[in-house]
Amino acid sequence: MDEDWAKKLLTIVIGSIVLFTILICQTQEIEKNLMENGTKQETAEQKETEWETQGGQGEESTQKGSGQTEEATDGQPVFVYGQEENPILRVLIKNANYAGEYHERLRIYGDQGFSLTYDDVEEEYGAGEILEIERGTYETVGKIRIEPKEGGRICILDLQRNQEEPMYRGSLEITRYPEGMRVINVVHMEDYLCGVVPSEMPASYPIEALKAQAVCARSYAHKSKEYSQGMYDLDDSTSYQVYNNFPENDNTTNAVEQTRGEVMLQDGEVVDARYYSTSCGVKLGQDLSQEPAFEAFLSQNSDTAYEKEEPWYRWKAEVSLEQLRKAVLEQWNTDVGQICGVYVSEREKNGCAKKLVITGSFQELVIEGEYNIRMVLSPKFFPVVNQIDSGAVGMSLLPSGFFYLEPKKEEEVLCGYTIYGGGYGHGIGMSQNGAKQMALNDMDYREILSYFYGDIEITSW
Repeated sequence: MDEDWAKKLLTIVIGSIVLFTILICQTQEIEKNLMENGTKQETAEQKETEWETQGGQGEESTQKGSGQTEEATDGQPVFVYGQEENPILRVLIKNANYAGEYHERLRIYGDQGFSLTYDDVEEEYGAGEILEIERGTYETVGKIRIEPKEGGRICILDLQRNQEEPMYRGSLEITRYPEGMRVINVVHMEDYLCGVVPSEMPASYPIEALKAQAVCARSYAHKSKEYSQGMYDLDDSTSYQVYNNFPENDNTTNAVEQTRGEVMLQDGEVVDARYYSTSCGVKLGQDLSQEPAFEAFLSQNSDTAYEKEEPWYRWKAEVSLEQLRKAVLEQWNTDVGQICGVYVSEREKNGCAKKLVITGSFQELVIEGEYNIRMVLSPKFFPVVNQIDSGAVGMSLLPSGFFYLEPKKEEEVLCGYTIYGGGYGHGIGMSQNGAKQMALNDMDYREILSYFYGDIEITSW
């Protein structure tokens, strides 16, 4: 009897130990899952605050950008501010006249020579020796890489840029697709900026304006890289920032060097540093969303506006109803019939047109968005004259969205409109000609940037 009891007691003890061990393992697994779920929740909350991908320079664009360095739980990269001092960018080089992404044929040379590699093959080319590549030149499904000799640069011929033979720092990566070849310039940030600043702002502008441009361009490129999800971070056209359209210049290169690594921060985030040609004099925070306030503002030529002497500070155009109908038909592929009225129904806070209503005998058309409005009112169909009486015909977009319409009548019958406008470009961020005038008035680049972007911190990356 005692022996049977001892056996039962031993069985109970062993079972208790096994059960206790299982409970400990389950508890640890639960804690692990809670920690992982907490991390995922935090990542989701961070994603809700991600910057919206709109941006670009010159005219309008959609901004891509790049993921970097840390992996989130969903596999998407999480950008960490300040992780790379001089990060590498992947810049898509568009074909002739920026017409598209794909090249049918490439002619390339290096001023110091270069090496070409694909698969396990490596070929060497001497200085000035031209390489010609077509889609079927090399039997590879991978990338073709072109690396310049130390200190050298690579030229891509036949791109039809303002500089006849654009030279690229960094290396080239060529990938074949059914549509053609895609070319990526793999280049360090500071080297990239040496090709952007002279292409976005005249090198003759004062050094403080050029430095402001360099900080804007660097901030913009960081923002693009931060949120890129494609094969490249930016392209070399106005869809992002124009790159290598004009040759490098000592003045612009000095501006890049003197601001090396500097970006603008707002609330700990890199600023969406868009910029454009010329302001109409609107100040940051000014409310011109109501039509009477905007018309009164634009009707005045302020003596305190920095751009007041710039040609496109003020402009106007005369357009007939038939010209308007033709513009809408060709630009929007819509025939509204005989036009009965046109008016801006909604404006942004800064006064930029947000909605344009065109009433015709066939239908009423509502055009939304500053870019679309400028496209529909394209000066392809009527001349625009700036304040120095210099006319412009054939522009693809109205100079800006800062305009109002005044009806023109003949014998009390509507026959057209006078468009009174100001500024050139999308009107968001820094006015480049404003920056020039500020620099000429002894403002430094930090003061210039604060004027246009408000409460910012300029800091090295």
